Amino acid sequence: MKTFKTMAVLFLLMFSGGYAYSQGEITPQNGNITFAFQDFGIPGQGYALLLERSFNSMSGYFGKFGHKWGTNFDQHFKVTPEGTVEITSFGGGFKTIFTAKNFTPQTVDQFVDDLWNRLPAASRSEKLKKSLLTDESLRHKLAGEHKLLRDIPFDIELSSTARGPEVLKKIKDTEGKIVWIRSYADGSKEYYDVQGKLTKVEDLNKNFLLYKYNPQGQLMSVTDAVGRRVTFEYNTMGLVSKIIPPAGSPCEYRYSADKDLIYAKNSNGFEFKYAYKKHHLIEVQYVAGGQKEIMKYDDKDRVIYHEGPNKEEKRKVRYDHKGNEDKFLEVTLTTERGSKHNPQINVKKYEFEYARRKDGFKFARKTVTVVDGIRIETVNSECCGKPLSIERQGQITRFEYYEDGSLKSKASPNGKKVEVEYDKSSQKVSKVTQTEAKTKKVDVTEYKYKNGNMVFARNKTLKISLQVDYYKRGQTRSIVDQDGRKFLFEYNEFGLPTRITQVGVGSLVVSYNAKGEMLGMDSPSGRNIAAAVAQAFETVIDIIRPAGIDLNI
Repeated sequence: MKTFKTMAVLFLLMFSGGYAYSQGEITPQNGNITFAFQDFGIPGQGYALLLERSFNSMSGYFGKFGHKWGTNFDQHFKVTPEGTVEITSFGGGFKTIFTAKNFTPQTVDQFVDDLWNRLPAASRSEKLKKSLLTDESLRHKLAGEHKLLRDIPFDIELSSTARGPEVLKKIKDTEGKIVWIRSYADGSKEYYDVQGKLTKVEDLNKNFLLYKYNPQGQLMSVTDAVGRRVTFEYNTMGLVSKIIPPAGSPCEYRYSADKDLIYAKNSNGFEFKYAYKKHHLIEVQYVAGGQKEIMKYDDKDRVIYHEGPNKEEKRKVRYDHKGNEDKFLEVTLTTERGSKHNPQINVKKYEFEYARRKDGFKFARKTVTVVDGIRIETVNSECCGKPLSIERQGQITRFEYYEDGSLKSKASPNGKKVEVEYDKSSQKVSKVTQTEAKTKKVDVTEYKYKNGNMVFARNKTLKISLQVDYYKRGQTRSIVDQDGRKFLFEYNEFGLPTRITQVGVGSLVVSYNAKGEMLGMDSPSGRNIAAAVAQAFETVIDIIRPAGIDLNI
């Protein structure tokens, strides 16, 4: 029955509508602490309808949930004076910078020279000029004041490799309106209007979410491809006071006079309370469990102390730039667990060396981590911040990448090598070649695609293959393996799988509640048949897993 349990866990992970939260996570590289909450989650066809809410202590973002809070509905879009575009996820989260192909450090140098020439002679100094080269915020502020802006032409591709190959383009639609289209390697797209507001997300199978705003620019609703809708209500401060999902109870929010979020209740009725000092989150209370977390910060807004949610767990953080803040940072994270009289102490040390990419932006060139006496050194690529090598106790793993940042090869310390090739039209994995060091044995798995969906997979060494067919919206209709075993898939109106049938053997039937949460999985023919179907299906999944391919099941 182990296989059947594994399948059940898999389906729970894929389709559960549970509402999660996580304790504060410290990012040593910048001293940030983040908290993540999922206030509701309803699986759907192509896209789930969910609210993920996160606090980012280093963020200066102010959005619909007040200071430093962002959600999956907050994509901050900014055209910079230099002619680049910045899109920041979760409002103040991960920033993706799109640049033209010919954008280099010299582009920034020339822009600074042009800006310099517009400044009054009395305000010019060598210190200011150096700051303009290194301080992006100052550069953008002065460029705005002196009306210096590089135009981005229509239909010119801007690109980024920070999170895999992405392309951004400015076009005019059929009505003559300006639209920005962000395209991902998996075929999905995001659409932004001339004000930079996200209006639509769409996957390669035309599943979508539509975003609607009121005249004040506030997000009022998000609607999916089958018409389910999330609606937003705001208080007199312009902050979200209630969110009504298509199923489950409404979520509620309250704020301080300083516009800090102080109370939240998710769709399952769980309550959270927050306290602040100058917009810094200093306490999180988990009302149901009676737990809390406490934070303290330094004068650079970096977290230096974190306690909880267990009262006997405390973390202290120390930062040292060794006199060169632009190029080096050493961080010591000390964790104490247990009683005050007999604590268990764990010390982690991090070292970061910084450099400038060819486009002028800063990245961590090398990272060293020391945990329990084990030293791990990572050297990162300039193009996308991904590791070129990872050295652990003298053992080195090396990586190579294509120009767009996609993984090309991985060489392990034992000599084993993995090489990856990609389908040109879909940018998805088309071939994985694994070569053993000693035996030189080669194992090759190949994949073929149609309209971005995988339709064929084969491993000659293992003598296995798959043929996959899809419904119009991209969900898997059927899978046939090398032995002729055929699996059929059925879905409900929201795109959730309700039945997996192995032809000639039996079926697995999945049931859900109104919120899309999985209630159970069974077989009309009994548990033995359910286990047999689950085991056969796991064998099919194994050929997909190495390439990280999503069958849209």
